[in-house]
Parts: sequence; C-alpha cells; structure tokens
Amino acid sequence: MAAYIDTELKPTPMIFGEEGKRFLERTANVKPLNKKKLAEMRKSAARQRMTTYEEYMKMYGQK
Repeated sequence: MAAYIDTELKPTPMIFGEEGKRFLERTANVKPLNKKKLAEMRKSAARQRMTTYEEYMKMYGQK
C-alpha cells in the first residue's frame, strides 16, 4: 500500500560558481553526527504523519 508524507515539498535551488564549489567541498567532508542529535532526528522522522492513498484522496483528490 502506498503512503504519502503530509508535508509540503519545496524545490531545491540551483547553486553555481564559488558557492557551488564551497557546497561540494562541504558535502564531501561531512562530520558524523553525535548520538543525541541522531536520536532527535529519528524521533522527528517518526512523528511525521504518513497517510494512505485513500486518506490522501479524501483530503486533496476530490474538491
């Protein structure tokens, strides 16, 4: 069964030039997160409301 996240998705902006190079350098050398921060992120992800296809269609499909 399919499920949909009930949050608004935002487009990712394009990054060019020096800003893009800095971004690539930072993403290549990512520091590992500590256990406390990782646990907070997992709790936050678990709290996101997942909806079934039927619920999604009731809310957004037929107006």
